[in-house]
Order: sequence, then C-alpha cells, then structure tokens
Amino acid sequence: MGRNSALVFFSFLGCIALTGCYGTLRDYSPKSEAESQVRQVLLAFEQAYNTGDKVGLSNCFHESPILVAEMGGVFPTGESLDGMVPKAFFSAMERFPKMQLGEPTIFITLDSGEKAVLEVVSSFGQERLPTKFSMLKNAQSWVIKKVLYY
Repeated sequence: MGRNSALVFFSFLGCIALTGCYGTLRDYSPKSEAESQVRQVLLAFEQAYNTGDKVGLSNCFHESPILVAEMGGVFPTGESLDGMVPKAFFSAMERFPKMQLGEPTIFITLDSGEKAVLEVVSSFGQERLPTKFSMLKNAQSWVIKKVLYY
C-alpha cells in the first residue's frame, strides 16, 4: 500500500470511528444532554412532517427561520426567510408526504452549548438531500434556525 493509499484508508477509518454507523436519526446515540435535546426536536420535526402536523412542524422553528436549497427537486432553489419557511415545508408535504432524517454524520455543539449543527441525509421518497440543521437554544428549548439542503 502506497503512502497516499494508506493515508486515504486511515482517514476513511477515522471518519467511520468519529461518525459511527447510524441508519436513522432515531438510531443515533447522543453523547451529551445537548445532543439528546437537539435529537428530540429533530425527531419531533420529522414526526410532525410525516403526520401533516403543520402547527407541530412550525413549533420546531425559530421565530425567524431560514431555509436554503442549493438544488431543486423538493424545495425551490434559493433562500426562504421567516414565514416562508413553514410554507415551503407545507408545500413539500403535499408532494412528498413522508420524510426521513438519516445517516447523521456530524454533530457539533457550539458556544457553551447554545448552538448546534447536525448533518443528515433527508429522504423525501426517492429524493435524498444532504442536509445541515443549525439550531439555537431559546430559553430552555432548542429550535431550528436554519435548514440547508445542498
């Protein structure tokens, strides 16, 4: 094995060790209280989407959420702000009634545990979109501030 091949191989093994092997967000084992709380909000978000619970879905968002879709298919390409974010998800619900958050790969808690980022793959039927959720802690609860589909 050449030096570059060995480096790639060990980098790959390191990635697996750091991220774990999780099929869905439900399978993910939180490593801190913040991770556990964020995971619960995202599971509630997924459930509200799948049951068509528009109020429950909206309650998962920050008061001024941001949605960025870098590729079309499920959401219009570009940025949606504030009241347009829940509406974009309501529209997606009509075309793609089921969503699954899977393959969590990066979980970072920032600024004394008041900001978190989680990367997953969002599945809307056959559409699979890498997704980054940026979350904030409001008072005692976590909310989704930004969703980036890339």
